[in-house]
Amino acid sequence: MPVSFVGRTARPALVVLVLFLLGLVGGQLFARTTRPVYESQGLVTLAPIASATGNVVGTDYLEARAQTYVAYASSPDFGAAARALAGGDPGGQYPQSTISIVRDTPALSITVDALSPEEAQRGAQAVVQLLANQVQAIDGGANGQPTLTLQVVASPPLSYRTSSPGRSTYVLAGAAAGLALGVALGLALRRRDNRIRSVAQLARTWPEVPVALSVVATTGSLSGLSPWEAGSTRRSRQIRAFIHRELTLGAGTGQLLMLTSADGTSRSERLASEVAREVAVAGHRVAVLEADRTEPADTDHQTLVVVAVDDVSLVARTMDDYDRLTLTGVDATTEPSVVAKLAAELTGRYELVIVTARSLSEQPVAQSWARTVDTVLVVVTLGRTRQPDIVHAIDLATNLGAQTALVAEGSRGRDDPEFYFPPPGARSRPPRRTDGR
Repeated sequence: MPVSFVGRTARPALVVLVLFLLGLVGGQLFARTTRPVYESQGLVTLAPIASATGNVVGTDYLEARAQTYVAYASSPDFGAAARALAGGDPGGQYPQSTISIVRDTPALSITVDALSPEEAQRGAQAVVQLLANQVQAIDGGANGQPTLTLQVVASPPLSYRTSSPGRSTYVLAGAAAGLALGVALGLALRRRDNRIRSVAQLARTWPEVPVALSVVATTGSLSGLSPWEAGSTRRSRQIRAFIHRELTLGAGTGQLLMLTSADGTSRSERLASEVAREVAVAGHRVAVLEADRTEPADTDHQTLVVVAVDDVSLVARTMDDYDRLTLTGVDATTEPSVVAKLAAELTGRYELVIVTARSLSEQPVAQSWARTVDTVLVVVTLGRTRQPDIVHAIDLATNLGAQTALVAEGSRGRDDPEFYFPPPGARSRPPRRTDGR
């Protein structure tokens, strides 16, 4: 059974998987297009030069002067001068320097990032030279201040160590971002998804409306199967169980049943043809009336299509597959008395009459027959039909005065209890399973 792309992507697990893979691919592409950033580090310290007076320079004074040079090196002008001295663009981004004080010492740690190891080394050397010139200009012994010098503890090396994240980091970051986004979006879709996905959910949501029939989904065309093969499928066995459990055939008075889809699709028509065939195979007279389909009888009025299902050797997908010579005409009228008379005529001729309608909404003829039938079965396709559509169909059938039940199509079987028609006026609840599942 084909499922739309929107229906597939609305499943949270699939959304998480898709976004995870997109994040993985995005991280890989970003890693391939991003240039690595290299760094070179150096270490310098402020040291006093012994004077003739023998004054001793304290550590606190050196640390205070180191703070001054860190502030100076953090200015935009210093960065532009360092880039120019290293042979780069003064207004560019690289080389980019960072200077900090080693804790509790007058030492300065220099780190320079650039797009190549050579550029990073030249940038670090330029920073050291500019700092040395500044120390010489400010603390060179003028105005009676202590004379300081900048000593190089560790020269900036030609380092091939990158300061930017590696390719694996980008890939993992992209995958993690995609996974997080997928989980968030999947949970949001799950919260907003109002489709009915199981028979148990259907019964919990509408406990006052019984589920009269639960069948597995169709597995494609039945045209290639023989009647015996079609009748031996699990779906056919479920339909026969429903007929045996819920319908009273051969009691003298025919039954009138309506099948309509909650979402307005043609699934009710196919299910009606299958139910009709199984009833005919059992030796009962059955006919299907299509309440939302008319054919011109003459220039004055329209007639409804009634198909007498008597060719049980045929596997039919829809009523059109049966012999068109068996068609009879019923006036397409909405007059209650006329509809009741026609219904009595049909139930006197057939043991079971199934009335089909894709939807009861804005279908006056179908609504007139819904007031007359014994029960309206609303077909719900699990995983596709949404709750507002089911609410609308149930409310419409109830307002028409019809006894309403549900049909779940597409069940998986393992979580489907047996459901039943309740007595008139009774509140229906599914019985508990006794097999422990």
